[in-house]
Amino acid sequence: MALRYNALWPVRAKNTALASQLELRAITKSVPGGRVLFRNLSLSVAAGELVAIVGESGSGKSTLLNIAAGLDAYDEGQILIGGEDLALLNERGRRRATATAIDPETGEITEA
Repeated sequence: MALRYNALWPVRAKNTALASQLELRAITKSVPGGRVLFRNLSLSVAAGELVAIVGESGSGKSTLLNIAAGLDAYDEGQILIGGEDLALLNERGRRRATATAIDPETGEITEA
């Protein structure tokens, strides 16, 4: 899976608690039938940075975003948001770590 990163617009965090980093470490995800979507994928997105995940249909873009948001399971690896391991958080903690909203007019990030 080829990933390309493009800044979409500048973002300013309104709440500094939300200004955290997303880090995926050595994520592996396979689907029924044994097809591996990605193996040992690592990605780091700095606070305030926006990226675009681009690839062919069926390459795992939506699955990757669902994994990063804590909505989908993965086979191996670790996901950190603001240094917190999502696997160690309960459901409420995962929602707190992943819930934000971006105002498209101002680029400000607020709690969702």
